[in-house]
Formats: sequence, C-alpha cells, structure tokens
Amino acid sequence: IDFQLARGADTISGSVFSMSAGELSLTSITLSPVTSESRLQLSAPLISLSSAPATITSSSFSWVELSSGEGSVIHAEIGENQMLKITGSADAKNQFTNCQTSYQNGGAIYVKCSSSSSLFVQHTEFTKCTSSGNGGCVYINCVDATELLKKENFSESPVTSTDSDK
Repeated sequence: IDFQLARGADTISGSVFSMSAGELSLTSITLSPVTSESRLQLSAPLISLSSAPATITSSSFSWVELSSGEGSVIHAEIGENQMLKITGSADAKNQFTNCQTSYQNGGAIYVKCSSSSSLFVQHTEFTKCTSSGNGGCVYINCVDATELLKKENFSESPVTSTDSDK
C-alpha cells in the first residue's frame, strides 16, 4: 500500500491505523509526502495501538512529523503477554527516515509495555529521526517486559537514555 497526499494536502488528522482489540498486520506500507520539500504533519500518531498485538513488515515511513503526543509513526501500548513485531528481511527492511515529534518522546516509535509483553525490532533502519524529548528514533517505557532490538541501523539519529537507575 502506498500513501501519498496530493500537493498542498500535507496534514493527516487522526491515526490512519488504530487498534484496541484484535491483531494488526501491516506489510509493505509506504508513506511519504509527494515532494521532498514537504513533511507530513500529523495531529496523532500514524499507527496507534492500545493493548493490541501487531506486526509491521517491510514498510517505509519518511518525512513524518507529529505535532503533539509521542511516536510520530507508531504509538503502542502493548498489553500483557502481547508483542509488537517490526521486522523485515535483509532485502526488504523497514525504514524510518526524517520522522520526528516536536512535542515529546519517540521520534519514530513510542512503546509502553505491560508485564510479560514483548517488543521485537529486526532489519529496520532509522535515519535522521528526532524528538524534542527522549528517544530520537525509539522511546521504550517498559517495566518487567522483554525488549529486543536486533540488527538495527541508527543513522544520524540521537540515542539517549534517562533511566535514573543507571
């Protein structure tokens, strides 16, 4: 699925994909503005998950800016015993390019985990993603959960931690 907005229509109000029950599976999604000089302005994260497992595979998101909230592309609150899986392959990677939040945490992705929930990210590239808070690419707020970030490429994207226990 390719999402491109017509010239001059560079704002999306509300999430395009929103799930609070069931399971979401997105494959080969491409979201980018029509011209390289514009940026997609969002009033809510593009993908909003609340206690719903999800898989995002071989997708590309570029020049996305969230004006308020956390995680411009994905805002996920993973329920107990559920997983958010963001994966591709060596030939078909997920790509997050120039994604940003101008308000809080998680330039591209914000994840809040419950106990026994999991985040799995593999074959995914982050390039020039930023946030005004923490987590230029990914912000993870998990307690007693399984987190796995594997084979990632964080290019020109700041990585910060504010964990007071460390």
